[in-house]
Amino acid sequence: ADLPALRRATVAAAAPPTRAMRLTVKTISGEAFHVEIEDAATVADTKRAVSEARPELEPSGLKLIHQGKVLKDEQVLSEAGVTEASFVVCMGRRRAAAPSPAPAAAAP
Repeated sequence: ADLPALRRATVAAAAPPTRAMRLTVKTISGEAFHVEIEDAATVADTKRAVSEARPELEPSGLKLIHQGKVLKDEQVLSEAGVTEASFVVCMGRRRAAAPSPAPAAAAP
């Protein structure tokens, strides 16, 4: 018997179904917005979704906090206790504004 395949099938059968949730994200300035994400998504996935909803926020510079704890990128939302009824706080740096093009020098 192919044990690794059997083990994968057992794990897949035992895994709870994932479901989409509307997660509330709050910024430290008090603004709140929502992102649609699977409850089986990782924190890194959630950071990307936050950046898509708010392009000025850079995913690599974000920290997501839930119930006072900074979430690690590899954590799964449902395993960290994040639910649709809860919220995460988003802290991080904004993307640098695109530099303005230098004015064209007048030709002599």
